[in-house]
Amino acid sequence: MSKKVLSKITTVGSQQFFLLTTIPVDKEDGFNLLLTDGQSTWTGTFSADDMDKQRKRLKMDFTSYFNQTER
Repeated sequence: MSKKVLSKITTVGSQQFFLLTTIPVDKEDGFNLLLTDGQSTWTGTFSADDMDKQRKRLKMDFTSYFNQTER
């Protein structure tokens, strides 16, 4: 079963967004994102390759990178 994390994001201009992150059991598979402002919705996938490139660019091991991203 996957883990779902819902985050509320408020911009400097007080606009509110909600971000739903779906994390599979095998965290190394990447994760799915759903962002909404209540009127429009955007979806995306952050693949395992995306995660690997990003953590290497930041010079982080996988566990540290994932824990930081999951917050």
